[in-house]
Amino acid sequence: ANFPDEAEHLVVLRAALTALEYKLNFEEDVELYSPMITNLRNEYQQGILALQTGKLYTPRKKDDNDS
Repeated sequence: ANFPDEAEHLVVLRAALTALEYKLNFEEDVELYSPMITNLRNEYQQGILALQTGKLYTPRKKDDNDS
């Protein structure tokens, strides 16, 4: 109840990041997970920074024009 609503998506991002890092330990092809981990780590860090500075961070939604 005391957890901030604007931080809920960060819990999911951190869980996804942890899961990918775990899978990376057993993957022979590092190039498969490295870009995903980098992107998740950047998005997570931006969210944490936004919470610390008080600037709201809204995750960018992928639209039909994105590849």
